[in-house]
Amino acid sequence: MSRRWTIVLLAVSLGVEPAGTLKNNVFQLQDETQQEYLQAGTRGIPACTWSKLNETVHGRLHVATPFAEPCFNGDTPGNDACVDIQRNYLDPGFRSDHFGAYINSQWEACQALSEQCVLNWLDPSRKPSTACYQGAVSSYYIDVHDHTDVVAAFVFSEAYGVPLVVKNTGHDYMGRSSARNSLGIWTHRLKSITYVPDFRPKGCPARNPVPAVTFGSGAQFSELLDFATERNITIPGGSDATVGVGGGYLQGGGHSPLSNIFGLAVDRVLEYQVVVPTGDVLFVNDCENRDLFFALNGGGGGTFGVVMSVTTRALPRAELVTVSATFTPETSISKFLEFVIPYSEQWSEDGWSGYIYTMGLFHLSKTNMNADEALAYMAPLKVFLASELNTTLSVTVSSSYGEFHEKFLHKSSEGLPKCIPVFPASRLIPATTFSKSPQELLDTITDLISIAPVSFIFANAPYGFKPYPDAGPTSVTPAWRTSVWDVTFGQVWDYAAPPSVQEKAYRGLSAAMEPLRALTPDGGAYGNEADIYEPNFEESFWGNNYEQLMKIKEKYDPGHLLDCWHCVGWRAADDRYSCYF
Repeated sequence: MSRRWTIVLLAVSLGVEPAGTLKNNVFQLQDETQQEYLQAGTRGIPACTWSKLNETVHGRLHVATPFAEPCFNGDTPGNDACVDIQRNYLDPGFRSDHFGAYINSQWEACQALSEQCVLNWLDPSRKPSTACYQGAVSSYYIDVHDHTDVVAAFVFSEAYGVPLVVKNTGHDYMGRSSARNSLGIWTHRLKSITYVPDFRPKGCPARNPVPAVTFGSGAQFSELLDFATERNITIPGGSDATVGVGGGYLQGGGHSPLSNIFGLAVDRVLEYQVVVPTGDVLFVNDCENRDLFFALNGGGGGTFGVVMSVTTRALPRAELVTVSATFTPETSISKFLEFVIPYSEQWSEDGWSGYIYTMGLFHLSKTNMNADEALAYMAPLKVFLASELNTTLSVTVSSSYGEFHEKFLHKSSEGLPKCIPVFPASRLIPATTFSKSPQELLDTITDLISIAPVSFIFANAPYGFKPYPDAGPTSVTPAWRTSVWDVTFGQVWDYAAPPSVQEKAYRGLSAAMEPLRALTPDGGAYGNEADIYEPNFEESFWGNNYEQLMKIKEKYDPGHLLDCWHCVGWRAADDRYSCYF
């Protein structure tokens, strides 16, 4: 290893920029012995080189292993580590604490090569009948504690050609946080949470200070929810409380059941601290590095830099009124939707927001309304449910978002597919579709529900949401602002399904979505929960923002150290996508 390389890495480990920087390509290897290690992947890099990286990051470099690997050690899977994995195989919280685990477990596998290390999710206690392969799990990962760890990863990747992935908790429908022969940047340990009663973004002296919360990108929603409840503030989030909020969830837009009330997660962001691939550590807001602020506010995770922390608005405690109904297997979802579709645009305009879980639960919530007023507003729905579907419309008041989450989001997520091979396809449904093509919308969605084992209607698009004062720009598709619903359908397969069955499932769901795409030409898709093979994904995910996002990508990551599937600047020929079909 060259003296220059050693000096620079040691400087990076101390947080010091040496003479000459990563931006000037100082890490050019000088002799043929070193040149042979400049290859995609990790196999050709000698152990001493990895050891030096480990020294640089103070022992936080680890060999990555598949989550279920302890259960494949010989003929005795009853060891303590295996027992823990078997007992918690379907627990997303347990999985989120393991680098080699993913909530959508197909991304632990190299699907195209049928190389995986998984258990039978129907009965994890059964002895595995196949071999354990590394699959798509990174070869090594850095357990990030501060920005110098991320800078070291960028330096190493540029020097040796090792692909990088950024992983938080493993909630990943698109496989963007796993890749064969890669080096993982694991942000899960960045857990700090701080309340700032009078936050003003850096470089914005004229801005009025606002209450805010600054949190490490690895903080999970359960932790933020507890923090907010203790301080009598509101930080909205999704139904799965194990999601790492500051990762791909937020950077991809981040919806919640109350997005039509409080906006998308990116609508509330005030500032980021981010390490970009040029080696710089930046504070990013509406006054400083404004272009990158725009990109991080919806342009997708793992693309422009590694977010270390996020500062978001601390909203006042919110009292919520919720109307809800439960469905049975005999409930006609088609008849329910036929009634709901003509009302949905007006409900959204009037500030209602919620979920329709076609498998069992419907709920819509609103602020600034009491229970009697809610029942009066929803009187037509109450009469319909009682007379046509033999079910009751209930009304509930929650004194805080935390109470609402406990009552409805925990309940609504029970029985949902987690920690198994499940993948979605989604579509944003513009308001104009409800008024111009209600019957076609009903027929198309009903057809999809009939063929997809998993289906959700998120009646939460920020159609009626009014932006906060001094809100910064966002790069999510503008279709979010003109849509009423975000509809999502999912498929699953058996853990041992061969590649041909898996590919057929992917392609089949993608093809089934075509009539809905055709019906909604002004719609789009939520890039975090989209069809793996979304056609024209640039337009679907970002609309007319894509061209600007590409310019920002080239500015902050000219060497494409950060690339991921159907992300801004995606390059289909990259070897890191060899596990996709």
